Amino acid sequence: NCNTPSVAQGTAAAPLKDTEWKLVELDGKAIVKLPTQQREVRLTLASSGTRAFGSSGCNQFTGGYEYEGENLRLKQLAATMMACISPFMELETQFLKMLGTTSSYRIEGQRLMLLSGEQVRARFDAVNRR
Repeated sequence: NCNTPSVAQGTAAAPLKDTEWKLVELDGKAIVKLPTQQREVRLTLASSGTRAFGSSGCNQFTGGYEYEGENLRLKQLAATMMACISPFMELETQFLKMLGTTSSYRIEGQRLMLLSGEQVRARFDAVNRR
């Protein structure tokens, strides 16, 4: 029995917190892991406390979050500073900037959407339950 079962098999909506979310689209562009990319872009919001963390592609990041209803704000984000090659550095910069402008979220099944105002900025698929 595994402690982190895949949630993609279920039909119920994945919970916002304690789900590992893999980035699949950013600003309308599909995100596909390239063979030379070491890490996928992933986001987790912990249920204990208000800590957000994950991988921004090259580096690890952490920060805080607050949410009420469908409002969601990520704050005080910090990342390790390892340099990486193009296009991964550009993706990482764009991803972290998007997190800082997030104002709300929606979950449809196993997909999380982060919005800035009315605009969907990023789409994530649920990967693992923590």
